[in-house]
Amino acid sequence: MSADGKRAALLRSNMTNQVFVAEFDKNTLSLSAPHRLTLDDSANVSTGWTPDSKSVLFASNRNGAWRIFKQRIDQTTAEELFVEGRSVSGPRLNADGSEVLYLENYRPEDPNPSTQVSIMRKNLAGGAPQEVLTQTAFRNIQCARIPSRLCLFNTQEASITRFFSFDPEHGKGGEVARTETGEVNWSFSPDGSLLAVVGYEHPDRILFLSLPSGVVREVVVKDWPQLQNVDWSADGAGLLMPSTRSDSTPVLLFVDREGKARTIWEGQKYGLLGWAIPSPDGRYVALNLYVGETNVWMVENF
Repeated sequence: MSADGKRAALLRSNMTNQVFVAEFDKNTLSLSAPHRLTLDDSANVSTGWTPDSKSVLFASNRNGAWRIFKQRIDQTTAEELFVEGRSVSGPRLNADGSEVLYLENYRPEDPNPSTQVSIMRKNLAGGAPQEVLTQTAFRNIQCARIPSRLCLFNTQEASITRFFSFDPEHGKGGEVARTETGEVNWSFSPDGSLLAVVGYEHPDRILFLSLPSGVVREVVVKDWPQLQNVDWSADGAGLLMPSTRSDSTPVLLFVDREGKARTIWEGQKYGLLGWAIPSPDGRYVALNLYVGETNVWMVENF
């Protein structure tokens, strides 16, 4: 409000998360121009692929509730995988690619630590979903790939992040690692040996946690003080990490295990890239980009 009470300024936004797909050349470490996959105005949040690398798995609220869909990268419409569950999200493949693991009753925009969140599994060949486990203070899940069968989830309580193993058929295992660096984002290497963790308190650093040995190694990524999220490349050679230039241009970085960063994609100024999910064969990347407008409006003499 203005001091005289005659004007009000307000921020109006219609930004939504949409899925884009680009081709990734691992030899030249370059990304093609992304094309938009999801074409509606609803929120569409991708976290996985089908095992054949032909379709993206994503959660969407397009039908009034959060459901899980898959969409071929050469098509313009999506297929709803199933309608069961309350507020489902976060689809990921299990280790051998036969099942989709997902979260039920989890709201990323309001991760209440007391909320009971369930990890569910659904065979891609059919059948009813089954509950794997239920957990409070829940954040994320991810599995390695065959021959490893290790799956992990993490919890967040105050500044402490705990990582636990779990078996999709038998439930929760034991704690395998922890950090005390506040809220984090993390990714699990395809071979099941290494966790890559970026903390919001120190967003220029990557923690590499070796699960076999328990060794923790910290790497500072020079010239990139705002690393936002992290996902391993399909071959485990490096990390796909969004960041932002000093002029507010979003970029996608490829960061190797020593912390050396290379820009592989540059977006439009003032845009926002959430994260990048590689296909299992490494040929494609699903980009979560925010689309829409955010503007300041003024009301007078109301």
